[in-house]
Amino acid sequence: MKPIPAGSALEPRGLLVEFLATCYRTASGKFVLIAAALLFILLVGLMSRTSRAPRPLPGLTFLGYTNQPFTVVAALVLVTNGSGVPLKILPLTRSANVLETNGEYFLVPGYSSPWPEGMPRLVQPGQTTVLDIHLNFDFREPWWTEVATRPQLRPSRLRDYAASIRQPTLRRWAQRLYPPVETTWTKLGPFTNLPPGWVRLRDGSARRF
Repeated sequence: MKPIPAGSALEPRGLLVEFLATCYRTASGKFVLIAAALLFILLVGLMSRTSRAPRPLPGLTFLGYTNQPFTVVAALVLVTNGSGVPLKILPLTRSANVLETNGEYFLVPGYSSPWPEGMPRLVQPGQTTVLDIHLNFDFREPWWTEVATRPQLRPSRLRDYAASIRQPTLRRWAQRLYPPVETTWTKLGPFTNLPPGWVRLRDGSARRF
């Protein structure tokens, strides 16, 4: 294992993950199997005492409708970071919200992604920001949105070690202790209320008057 700088100390689970990665890279033959089995048992025991922190997710609040350039009408969504780490808002759309028809791609009915201007956007703990959701349709379907966020964490040598383990089972258990930084999607909606000045027509569509 690499030497630990003076004045610093790794917690027990950190030493375990580092030792796991080092053994797997340098050992061979039967020692690998024995070490893997022992480390697996230790990991299971350690996991029983380790509580995993919940994923940092933003709070989303629909503020109302407004007029914006390049769209029929826009919805304003307040994003609140109530977690203890900075959250980066990303201009991403999940593949589940995209339909492919004859080589062309469309968003699923009712879904609208946040307007990408000013993205990615970093929201510090306890702070808020407002996103524009451009709604370019006639409100036949209730609309909803998803906001993609990723925590901006400090670099972690132990998290990198856990991700570098090639053996799938050991890597999975190691990443239970030091999970990778992941993107999450938070859904808001659906909403059926119309913007001010809009009315519902007999065919189910809506129009501004």
